[in-house]
Amino acid sequence: MSKIYLKFNKKMFGETIKFLNGSSIERTAFLLVDQKQSEKEIIFTVREIYFVKNNKRKYSVELEDKIISDVIKFAWDKNLSLAEIHSHPFSKKNATFSYFDISEFEKFVPYVFWRLKNRPYIALVFGKKDFDAQVWLDNPKVAVKLDAIIVGKNIFNSTNICFDGENYDR
Repeated sequence: MSKIYLKFNKKMFGETIKFLNGSSIERTAFLLVDQKQSEKEIIFTVREIYFVKNNKRKYSVELEDKIISDVIKFAWDKNLSLAEIHSHPFSKKNATFSYFDISEFEKFVPYVFWRLKNRPYIALVFGKKDFDAQVWLDNPKVAVKLDAIIVGKNIFNSTNICFDGENYDR
């Protein structure tokens, strides 16, 4: 299988990390990404970011329907794929998705696939020092690993804890 990467420019990555770490409550952003594929790798490159600024809950994010429809339309209009990124500000190490996150993916990812005509979807969760990620390439029920985030010459590897089988059943 090809290696899968998410590539940010330094400015966008810095803005994203600052936003995610700027609060003691969970925060969410959506990334619009394009995709280049070779025999050995798939690189998703972040083209635009939509920061969701109205969350008031400490341990979860509830997105308004309007926000969801706006970001899906934004991705559709730009002919790009969608990625979500949210924070777990209470996670000091070994960041991974919560059981609630996973149950929401089971409903949300097929919906996004349907709306965006089977474009890939990426989900990331950031703790204070690391992150976990999943990618749905061509099937909204089968997630694969994101190998790393690339920012300039820096490479940040995912914890891939959500794939270790100990935290929840897939």
